[in-house]
Amino acid sequence: MKRLFKYGITLAVFAAMLGTLAAYRHLNIKGGASVDTILLLIPDSADSADPQIQEWIDAGAEEGLHLEVVRDSRFLDPKLLLELVHVHR
Repeated sequence: MKRLFKYGITLAVFAAMLGTLAAYRHLNIKGGASVDTILLLIPDSADSADPQIQEWIDAGAEEGLHLEVVRDSRFLDPKLLLELVHVHR
């Protein structure tokens, strides 16, 4: 019985990995062009011209980081993940 359970678990993990690979290939997911992009999360009510937000953007630019400003509503949108990994069909 333990042997059957062990092989069943192994087969289930292998099937899950194969399914993940198939989905990965089907969606043609490619990594982003830049791995050093940092998201600066700000509230929807905040003005992007606010001096405190501009300080963060300027500091990121000085350090050579790719800083992207993201608002709360966009961050909670599930489509953002697809935009970040650049899904191309």
